[in-house]
Amino acid sequence: MSEHLDETQIEALFAGESEGAATAAPPAPARRRRIRTVDFSRPSTFSKEQERRLRRAHEVFCRTASTAISGEARTPVDFEVLDVRQLTFSNAVRETEHDTIYAVIRLGGEGAQIVMALERIFVLSLIERMCGGADTGPSKDRKLSEIDVVLTEGMMRGLVEQLSVVWSQWFDVSLAFEGLELDTRGIQIAQIAEPTVVVTIESWLAKNTFVLTLMLPHAAVREASATFLEREAAGRVEDPVAAQQMRRALGSVAIELRARVGSVGLTADQLLALSPGDVVRLGPASGVTIYADDVPVQRGRPGRDGNKRAIQIGDWGGA
Repeated sequence: MSEHLDETQIEALFAGESEGAATAAPPAPARRRRIRTVDFSRPSTFSKEQERRLRRAHEVFCRTASTAISGEARTPVDFEVLDVRQLTFSNAVRETEHDTIYAVIRLGGEGAQIVMALERIFVLSLIERMCGGADTGPSKDRKLSEIDVVLTEGMMRGLVEQLSVVWSQWFDVSLAFEGLELDTRGIQIAQIAEPTVVVTIESWLAKNTFVLTLMLPHAAVREASATFLEREAAGRVEDPVAAQQMRRALGSVAIELRARVGSVGLTADQLLALSPGDVVRLGPASGVTIYADDVPVQRGRPGRDGNKRAIQIGDWGGA
């Protein structure tokens, strides 16, 4: 038996459905603010292109060094670039503090230096194989003897020579081994906050893996290899839109403009001896120098604009 609904009941039914749908509708999710974490221990002074060039160059070094060291040790030795990243110099050294031998390397004829760090056990394992020892490897408690130090210097020189060939081809700068450091306190080649590229290289020897690390301070690379930066600048294309946006953004920055007629040097006693009415001679007039904050930007000559003092911009006084 079917039941018939009148018009009032039908309207009430639809009203109930509408209220139920409105109640069941989930609330719109609040928009979450995107937060970006900034790690100030990871500088970005080197561009991505420079990092890629450094990686490719040291991949070539890994191939040549693997062949050379394998021949000297008479056992397979493989090198492979694991990572290229930027740290401050202090953080780069801190990551290699444990049980590490450091080789200080001079770049070209300049005073700039970089550092190569190798694990002590890796160095001792290579020394044993170069001297005809077995593949069992040295004891972890063994320290470097005087003979070990001499052999380590020779091995480091060989690695630096292989690296120098690559750097000469890629960055037009030669490398030279300067000496060993067994303590991080002796590595004073850069400021603690100097941006530094860290090239991490993994090595395999007798089924064991070790880490070789290169630390390249930005100031050292910039000082020794103009080619490294020139190629980067040559490949950069200036964006006129970006330049216009930068000019527009900086156009409203307030800058103090001041004019200096002359200057004179006084001792502290002379300055304290000045009193009202004294005359300080500034020397012969040679025009006025106009400064934006502390930066000289123009030369001019003094004058008046009605009742106000003024400076006329121009090439006065030969400046």
